[in-house]
Formats: sequence, C-alpha cells, structure tokens
Amino acid sequence: MIKLSKNGDISHLQKLTSVQNPICGMWGVSGSWDCVILDATPSFHAIAQLRNAIQEASDIERIETSAVLDRY
Repeated sequence: MIKLSKNGDISHLQKLTSVQNPICGMWGVSGSWDCVILDATPSFHAIAQLRNAIQEASDIERIETSAVLDRY
C-alpha cells in the first residue's frame, strides 16, 4: 500500500520497468492510501527490491507491506 506525497504522481508508478518480478495488479484507491500494488515475489529480498523501485519511481510518503506466506 502506498501513500504519495503532495508531489507524488501515481502515473509514475505505472512505469516500473526496473522491477524484475511482474506486478500482478495496481490500483489507485481512495482513503488513507493512494495506491495498492499486488505482486507475487519469491522472497523478502524481492519485496525489498520492489519497495526500492517504487520509492525511485515517484515521491512516496509511506509504504506498507503485507505478506501472504501461504495460500489455499
């Protein structure tokens, strides 16, 4: 979940070409957050790489990550 700063632009996040793991979905949302990104990463290291790429892509105020370790 991503909160953009006042100068942040969600359209910059759509150009995340430096990320090796494919992004499964990206949504602009209303409320406390501005954007939600769904990604199927193989490791916590890959999550860290994605977070770094997001921070480089736009002016970010806050990022919160939630991991799903198993799915049924």
